[in-house]
Amino acid sequence: MPSSFFQLSLWSMGISCILGWPPSLCAQVQNPSGPREASAPTTTVKGWEGALGPVVRWSREGSGLVIRPGYYLRYQRISVSNTSSFAVRHSGDVFQGLGLELPSEASWRFNLGLRLDKGTRITELPTLAGFDRVRPTLRLRVALTYPLTPRWSVGGGWSTDILGRGGGQVLHVGATREVPLSPRTRWVVGLGLSAANQRYQQARFGVSETQAKLSGLPRYEAHDGLLDASVSTSVRTNFSHRWVGFMELSAVSRMGPQRNSPLVNDSGNWGASVGIARRF
Repeated sequence: MPSSFFQLSLWSMGISCILGWPPSLCAQVQNPSGPREASAPTTTVKGWEGALGPVVRWSREGSGLVIRPGYYLRYQRISVSNTSSFAVRHSGDVFQGLGLELPSEASWRFNLGLRLDKGTRITELPTLAGFDRVRPTLRLRVALTYPLTPRWSVGGGWSTDILGRGGGQVLHVGATREVPLSPRTRWVVGLGLSAANQRYQQARFGVSETQAKLSGLPRYEAHDGLLDASVSTSVRTNFSHRWVGFMELSAVSRMGPQRNSPLVNDSGNWGASVGIARRF
């Protein structure tokens, strides 16, 4: 897919959604008598809550259709999850891994999270086997979210490799808009922008002198800078008090050193996912 076309499609999709297309959906937000979903509670949930069910994912870069269990478990301010779509409360604040919602004043929401980064191969080139793996590590994430209006929120997050295994640091900022389609269903659109430091970029997209000799690729020093831009749109519905489902489309456009790396052969990725879960 041509680079310019992919970026144009990505940002056109995001801007049109944020500006309120289609008009029928915007009318529901502007009309107080239209369907409106109750706002999430701001007080701490007492006791346990959670959801469990299958999630089906597909991405252009992946290995076809993947089905895996999705789960969300929360006790008061502590949560464990591998998907935010099953969250009972603020799905935008849910981390993959272990999360902690910190007490905060007014509308600000502060979160801490820990996630196991399993590591990955940066390329499938056989000549680099054993020389191209990012080591597994544990990442700490700090996030802040602020609701501008009942349907608009902005936020940012910072994550770092706390074991010092070359995972580097990543910064993310984004905006989210929720549109109620009915008392049980809402449409969510999000835009995001990520950047990373030199250590993160080099570990994943750089080509060292040794790797260049083994692969025949040119040596490449990846510097700190932008990482990617993303857009997503999803529909989530509560079928009943016990059952919840979602559908999501997402796209990512590579930017900065990642886009220029000789290890990267495309300008971005896109995918889809669908899931259903039972709450408890």
